[in-house]
Amino acid sequence: MALFQTPGYGPAVETKRAAIYCRISRDKEGRELGVARQRQDCEALAQRLGWDVLEVFVDNDISASTRSTKPRPGFEDMIRRVEAGEFNAILSYSTSRLTRRPMEHERLIPLFQERKIPISTVKAGDIDYTTARGRSRARDDARRDAEEAEEISERVSRAAQQRAENGEWHGGTPPFGFLAVKEVVRGRERVVDLRPHPEHAAWVTDAIDRLLAGESLYGICTDWNSQGRRTGWKRYARTESGGFLRDDNGRRLNADDNSGWHPRTLKRVVTSPTIAGYRELDGQRYEATWDAIVDRDDWERVRTLLAAPERKLRGFNNGNARKYALSGLVFCAGAMKDKSTCGRVMVSMSSTRVVKGKRMRRLSFVCNQLATGGCGSMRIEMAHLERYIFEQVFQAADSPELRAAMSDQADDIDEAEESLRKSIADGERRLVRVEDEYDAEEITKAEYRRRRAKIMKQVEADRAALAKATRSRVHTRLPSGAELRAVWADKDDTWKRTILASVIERIEVSRHPAGVASNLTPRRGEDPEAFSQRLDLHRARVLRQRVSVQWWA
Repeated sequence: MALFQTPGYGPAVETKRAAIYCRISRDKEGRELGVARQRQDCEALAQRLGWDVLEVFVDNDISASTRSTKPRPGFEDMIRRVEAGEFNAILSYSTSRLTRRPMEHERLIPLFQERKIPISTVKAGDIDYTTARGRSRARDDARRDAEEAEEISERVSRAAQQRAENGEWHGGTPPFGFLAVKEVVRGRERVVDLRPHPEHAAWVTDAIDRLLAGESLYGICTDWNSQGRRTGWKRYARTESGGFLRDDNGRRLNADDNSGWHPRTLKRVVTSPTIAGYRELDGQRYEATWDAIVDRDDWERVRTLLAAPERKLRGFNNGNARKYALSGLVFCAGAMKDKSTCGRVMVSMSSTRVVKGKRMRRLSFVCNQLATGGCGSMRIEMAHLERYIFEQVFQAADSPELRAAMSDQADDIDEAEESLRKSIADGERRLVRVEDEYDAEEITKAEYRRRRAKIMKQVEADRAALAKATRSRVHTRLPSGAELRAVWADKDDTWKRTILASVIERIEVSRHPAGVASNLTPRRGEDPEAFSQRLDLHRARVLRQRVSVQWWA
């Protein structure tokens, strides 16, 4: 067994089973050149010391400063395996590579002191946790490293704050809808500004317009993906074991650039301050040096729509109540046992029947006694009702009276939105003043809480009212009947229901008229096309008698 002499650790001991730890805080290109150099130097040190290197642990692009909240999986794995007895020596490039956090040093001291585990560094020599002097030196080094890291962090933060105040781009990959404007700064090419992407900027504007017209994020993503539109963002290719594929120069290889659109992805794009010509840092908004690619008022409305509290409730708009275009709008006009009108919402139900030897699925709206407590005696086939209601809406969309009403409503919404935004901004300013007064000890904690709660109650009420007003704006953007007919078949049920709910308050369904056939059969020798026309006319007559539409005034 190989023996060697290590100062401060007694006489001859067995060869050390060493682990190397490498870390670098920033590696934008992902080439890991910094950690590669650290590893080479540590392996050379291990050879000089006669230590056997069993494993190398790496944390790339991760800070170890007191301000960092990122986990260090490589470091944590190494410590767990030291505790398990796999290693009895540690190698690192410097103490600051190992950690810059004094609390982590305090965590390491009992472990390394008890097990007499040496730490050797390329730049700072050995760390001896077994002696008081060694522990004192380690603590001093940790404090100095932490102070240095915090000073660097403060300089970086101040530079970032200054760039934000000047409206400058913070660097890095430009957001969707923009191209990078690059310049050579101190010998390196950097992104210094943004300009609209000739194609993608129009996509962003399209998404904003469609959201304000009542379409869903999901519907837009489905449409874009079907057209072959892609995000254009790069993804790194990985091996089967999860590592990165690299070229001969150590650069990570990109996967096929075929990432499709997802509602979460699109939401990030349309709510980003960048597209409205803003630079944002720590919640503070600044005028940017680049041009907006969307109307700022429309952008604010979309943010309000997508931040509405009800969108965050699990199950909202996902259950049976909103599954189909007419869901939530159809009500039963049947009679209860006490002869009163039922008035309960009708829910969708699926059933099957055999037609010419084939099982056919049929969807209906029914008054479900168990689900809603209704009369339970009303049913209407969904496809027939939809066809009838859709045609009614197409005709109503061209009504001069409806157009005039929508114009008046839009003016009212403009005034309401402006007033509510001013009220919210005023409330937020008052919150800041209350915070300042409390920090300056001008008011008590009880007074601070009371005033803050009162202001927050009003601000939240204003935000809810603003969200409601913004949703109401969708009702003022109703396309013409011809426009609706042209796109209706291609739209999803969420979009259709938004359009329908903008003009329809409720649809009431009565019993099938007495003495009228519920279905027709072809007459002898009747042409199929003639029968189809006769059947459509019959259904239309029945629906006119059964269905009553209440339009929004």
